[in-house]
Amino acid sequence: MELNTTHYRIPDAATVRRWREAVGPNFKFCPKVPRSISHERELYNTDALTLTFTRAMQELGDNLGTCFLQLPPHFGPELLPRLERFLLDWPTEVPLAVELRHPRWFSDQALADSVFATLEALNKTLVITDVAGRRDVLPQRLTTPTALLRFNGHGLIPSDYTRADAWAERLAAWYEQGLHTAYVFIHQKDVQHAPLWAQHFLARMRELTGIVVASPRLIPQQVQGSLF
Repeated sequence: MELNTTHYRIPDAATVRRWREAVGPNFKFCPKVPRSISHERELYNTDALTLTFTRAMQELGDNLGTCFLQLPPHFGPELLPRLERFLLDWPTEVPLAVELRHPRWFSDQALADSVFATLEALNKTLVITDVAGRRDVLPQRLTTPTALLRFNGHGLIPSDYTRADAWAERLAAWYEQGLHTAYVFIHQKDVQHAPLWAQHFLARMRELTGIVVASPRLIPQQVQGSLF
């Protein structure tokens, strides 16, 4: 589960324990790093906030998947030293994935390879974001044995399904090469389209890998309650 709530507020330990108690043993939360760290301070002077956040997330225990850092679109390669310092200071016991959104991270292949090597050395996962029409910010490689894919669909148009098939094939190949875990987050303009896309994607993954994951189902008139 992509946990966006943490992007806007760091929960206290008691709240996080309630989240953990509300799910089954195989459920994984992937909390987004607070925007106070990523956007407001842009990774500068964030030691106290980072410690508070990571300590809270450790209350999830075995239900913690990987936290992920979504950098703002204007955070470019000129701030690489700041990013490296942040990653070095991040607690090693808390998994972290990093989403680079500025196109200049990828326009220079030598720079991209250097950043990917840094993530590999620090055991940090590169977030892969697939947005139609934005192939300039679509890295298709792994930096750890974990893949984190954020897929943005467009109302279940035909290309949504061809892209789903392509990702199923790529993930199947990566599993053969040693991939351990894959988190796939689906974003659709209409929330009712997400489970339909997921059903197609999971069926294709089952065909290719034999991995069986229960398909999501649409829950009508779902009411979102408070997470705090």
